[in-house]
Amino acid sequence: MKETDLYKPVKELFEKMGYTVNGEVKDMDVTAVRGDELVVVELKTAFNITLLQQAVKRQKITEQVYVAIPRPDYKKRFSQDFKDKEYLLRRLSLGLILVAMDSPVPYASIALEPKPYKERTSSKSQMKKEKALREIEERHGDHNIGGSNRVQIVTAYRECVLRIAGLMELSAPVTAKELKDAGCGPKTYYILKNNYYGWFRKDSEGKYRLTEKAYQEMERYRDLINLLIFDYLTKDDRMITLRKAKIGEAKLLSEIVKESVKNTEYPDEEAKAYEKKHSVSREYIRDSLVYIAEIGGEIAGFWSLVERTEDLWEDEILKQKGFWLDRFFVKPKYRNMGVGKRMFQSIKAYGEENNIRRIFGLTDPHTEGFFDKMGVQLSETVGSDLKNSKLMEIII
Repeated sequence: MKETDLYKPVKELFEKMGYTVNGEVKDMDVTAVRGDELVVVELKTAFNITLLQQAVKRQKITEQVYVAIPRPDYKKRFSQDFKDKEYLLRRLSLGLILVAMDSPVPYASIALEPKPYKERTSSKSQMKKEKALREIEERHGDHNIGGSNRVQIVTAYRECVLRIAGLMELSAPVTAKELKDAGCGPKTYYILKNNYYGWFRKDSEGKYRLTEKAYQEMERYRDLINLLIFDYLTKDDRMITLRKAKIGEAKLLSEIVKESVKNTEYPDEEAKAYEKKHSVSREYIRDSLVYIAEIGGEIAGFWSLVERTEDLWEDEILKQKGFWLDRFFVKPKYRNMGVGKRMFQSIKAYGEENNIRRIFGLTDPHTEGFFDKMGVQLSETVGSDLKNSKLMEIII
């Protein structure tokens, strides 16, 4: 087939609409004139970049520019590939003419008019944008090479699987809840249930282990796994889990407060006042948000948030309306092992999940360095039950 074979059907199409049609005018394949209206048609036996370049150049002369190609068979005509080509033509404000060369008497028909392009915003397009942004946000670094084809891409979903597998490798057998509490996220149950990669197996007690296939395939992601699970383990590779406190654990949490105060250098009178104020009651757990950090079933620390519904003065401090980090204690034997950092991460994660943009709190000389290292904004020294406390603000 030659381009000249397309000319007669295209000429007949425009002549039926009252145009005067000519071929090869100033390097233009087809021109059609009706009054002051000029239409240009570029002919090609295949859709390619040369065709588009020629057609776009003709738009300098007139807005009425078409490309004409042989009509593809039914399957190709309604394929995603052809839809993408039509979308490109619409973006370029070009028209499309399909010539039925497979017909006993070839004829041409207009598939697209050359109209100015207007992007239609739809809920579907917005959803695609949100999914893309969420995928980017949930990934930890860039572990793929742009332009890759037929290779396994490290998606946010795969990262979740790798984190679960990495923690399971060190702590199996574990339950789905333990993995979720360790920071594997809300998709943990879904990932384990569907077992898309065939990496997990469930025993009769409802606990999970890795399959032989998992051990083999994880090796290619070893560096990434180490990165993904680093903040969820203690320095001696024990898993840190976080969960809501139970009312019956009030005494255990108060003991942690007591142990923590003993490790300070505050005078007895100040230490006793601090311990009394921050001890934990059953009512406190019931009325506040209290989260516990555990290592191997033992409580390693806890934190709590309270929401103040109005500004009020307390201990010579104006505690403004909003969320406050009320307690943050790590058991002395678990300090400098990554527990405090993991607890702090869980506070920020809670804030993100619940649309809390900032959390206030107070530091003392013993915790100031830790919170400063976590990137917390510290302000002026204020008076409180312990000397030299500072106001802090956690930006989520």
